[in-house]
Formats: sequence, C-alpha cells, structure tokens
Amino acid sequence: MAVDNNQNTASKEGQNTSLVSKVDELPSKPPNKMSSSNKEKTSQESARQNKKVVLKERFVLEQMLARGGMGMVYKALDLRKEEYQDRNPHVAIKILNEECKSHPDFFMALQREAKKAQSLAHPNIATVYDFDADGDTVFMTMEYLTGQTLDVFIKENRPSPPHFKSLLNTVNEMGLGLAYAHKSHIVHSDFKPGNVFITQDDSVKILDFGISRIAQQPNESDLEATIFDAGKFGALTPSYASCEMLEGNEPDPRDDIYALACITYELLTGQHPFGKEKATLARYKKMNAAPIPGLNKKCWKGLLRGLAFTRDARTPTVEQFLLDIQGKPGSSGFARNWKWSLGLISVLLLTSVIFSYTKPLPTDPVNYQNTTPNTSPSNE
Repeated sequence: MAVDNNQNTASKEGQNTSLVSKVDELPSKPPNKMSSSNKEKTSQESARQNKKVVLKERFVLEQMLARGGMGMVYKALDLRKEEYQDRNPHVAIKILNEECKSHPDFFMALQREAKKAQSLAHPNIATVYDFDADGDTVFMTMEYLTGQTLDVFIKENRPSPPHFKSLLNTVNEMGLGLAYAHKSHIVHSDFKPGNVFITQDDSVKILDFGISRIAQQPNESDLEATIFDAGKFGALTPSYASCEMLEGNEPDPRDDIYALACITYELLTGQHPFGKEKATLARYKKMNAAPIPGLNKKCWKGLLRGLAFTRDARTPTVEQFLLDIQGKPGSSGFARNWKWSLGLISVLLLTSVIFSYTKPLPTDPVNYQNTTPNTSPSNE
C-alpha cells in the first residue's frame, strides 16, 4: 500500500478518519434470507450490537492493520467463510479514501485493473479477490497474511555479509513474483519495502497489485489500454519510483527493476542507495550508491545496473537482474552460449582422439594377417 511523504500524513489521516466514520454510519440492511444461514444472521447482529463495521452484510472489520496514501487496510472476518467453517475465515480489506473516489473514472478503472490483478496466481503475489462498494464506501478484498512487511524487517535487522545469501534469496522471491506479473504486461508501479510481506513461514508475498499499471503494448488499441494512472491517486512512492515514472512516462517493467534494485541495496545495507532522494533529484545531483563491503564484484556490478537512472542503461528484465546479483558466471546470454559452444567443441575433439586410438581390430585372423604391412626386405 502506498505511503505518503511525512508532510502529507496528517491530511491523509483526517480524510481516512472521516471515511471510517461514514462506514460506521452505514444504514443497517435486513439480511438476505435466501442466501444467509441463521448462524450468519446471528454473527451480523452480534457485530452490529458491538458497533463493528459490516460491509455488504458479509465482512466484519475487526482491526486496522495499516494506513496508506490510498486508504486504510483492515483485518476482517468473512461471514461467508465462517458459515462454511473455513479454517481461514479472515481477509484483508482496503477501504479507499475520498481523494481516490473523487476521480470520475476511478471505480471503472479499478474494476478493470482488478481483472488483471486477479489473474496473477503466483506463490509470491498476495491474492486480490475483488473490488466492491457498500453505499459510497469503495473497498477491495485481499488475502490476509500474518507476519511483517519488509520495511519493518529492515528496521529490526542489521545486515552483514554472512546474511547476504539468505537476504538475496528474499530478493529472488520478490523477483520471481515481479517477473510473473511482467509476463502478463503488468507493472506494479509502487514497489517498495512496505509492499513486500514476509509471512510467518518466511515466504515472500508482493502486496498491492490491485493498483498496478498495465504496460502499453504495441498492438493494444485505445479501448483496451488502461485509463488508471497510479500517480494521479498518490500511489507512487517517490523514493522508489524511477525517473521515467516521476516524469509521467508510460509504465515499463524496468520501473519495477529500479525499485527492486533500491530494495535490494536497502536489504543488504539497511540504507536507501540515494538517501531516500527521488531518482530525478539523485540524477540531477549526480549521486552514486556507496559500495557495499563484503559484496562480490559481479553482484555489485549487477546491482548498479539495476539502479541506473535511464531505462536504456538499466537491466532489461527481472530474470537478468536476479542472475546478475547472484554473481553467477555466464549470467549474460552471450557468455552462456559461448561457453556452451566451447564445451561442445572440446567434447567432440576429445571423442575424436579417443576413437582414433581405440580403433577395433578385425575379428578374422586371416584378414588381419593379410592387412599386416610386409616389413621384410624385398628379394628383387
């Protein structure tokens, strides 16, 4: 979920507080007798008596989990899941704030983006279930996770070279999720530590793909192109946004690669590579990321490539970035092909030499004698 700059926090909190008040004042609707069991009705009535907010007569808001630029996230009990005795009856619900809803195309745009986000079935991407509305309250339902966000993890853990291997495994899981989305032409556009979640079993989940942007395709018509611009709703986090994003260019997978490189640096050092400066300002100041002690040269070179301020100089794909920072030999396609060809040639030459020294002898002794060269002196 997007987090505003410090100077905007107070105003956002005021907007979100008023929004929750409106949610709390939603008129009570009679339960749908055709689709609700007596148990569900009892749960609804109990929630109302305890003055808990109930959305769509189904989702009971229990606890606020986080506050961001687009709204607030709550832990919610799904009465439908509870009715069917689901072992995990909770979901996460993000209630979107008034600023987002004021845009005339907002809800239609989010519905279209939801269809894209719902298609991202990957173990490293948190599931987005749906967008919906209850009166004038617009919200989206998502997978509920237990654990901590990566920004909290970074604050609580001091990295050191012995930890680099496990930390790079975390980066690898983030990269796998992003790469999967990019194959569907979906760019996250607000990738940052606060939108990465580490679960209790140490799995990595990327959050907030529900407000992602669609990379424009060459064959995509105007009608098919997205009209949702995350930047218009404060969904961009300047410290992790690429220069191109800040300058209003079309979304591109390399935007996420810049953010992933910033997060990788922060995960390995505890510090943002440019001191939280916006990429455009860091470029203007000609800032350079400080070398990381204990990191091998190949990994450092790959990390710097991901931090490039221009798309053309930046790592082209997430897959390539992951290979580069792992410092694996032959990370480039050319190097892999060249070494593979050299190895094949060596094997063929070795096979040829071995064959020439192990030529099988004829099984017929007579023929063998006839083929033996005559070395005696000639009588002529």
